[in-house]
Amino acid sequence: MSAGRATPAAALALLALAGCGGSGSGSGTSASTGAEPPAATTRVEVLGALPGGRFDPQAIYRRSSPGVVTVISEFAGGGNPLSPQGGQAGLGSGFVLSSKGEIATNAHVVTSGEGSSIRRARRVYVQFADHNQVPATILGADPFSDVGLIRVDPAGLTLRPLPLGSSASLTVGSPVAAIGSPFG
Repeated sequence: MSAGRATPAAALALLALAGCGGSGSGSGTSASTGAEPPAATTRVEVLGALPGGRFDPQAIYRRSSPGVVTVISEFAGGGNPLSPQGGQAGLGSGFVLSSKGEIATNAHVVTSGEGSSIRRARRVYVQFADHNQVPATILGADPFSDVGLIRVDPAGLTLRPLPLGSSASLTVGSPVAAIGSPFG
């Protein structure tokens, strides 16, 4: 698989490995277990070496951060993680996969519950770095790999899809960069 040409499924696998996002209720606890929510992180993008073999986190951030978004979910009973009012809500990071508006996030950001009681969020919004917030549709979620796929209407938006890399050439100790939008 060549860098920048991986399928959305490969992107979702990278997202699952990164364990990004967080969810909870107005009380600050996880909706599914009652335990403290995991620390919010984002996907790990595998990048080739920069010119001269340098690892430059600031350059990586400047180049990639416009493709990172905040995903906000509301479940039955309301709730908004940016201004909790007692309902159940989810908040996490995501990243733009395509110019068609597809965005990868975590399943636990857009779903709640376990097993046969799993349910999708009633409403999902995507907030971009410029604070523009638009509604999104859940296309799918896999709770076992904690991967979710949502879509926004790309009309009028400037979407910055992130290129995908390949982990095939990585070795232990290779530098990586993680960019996210934890806690809004």
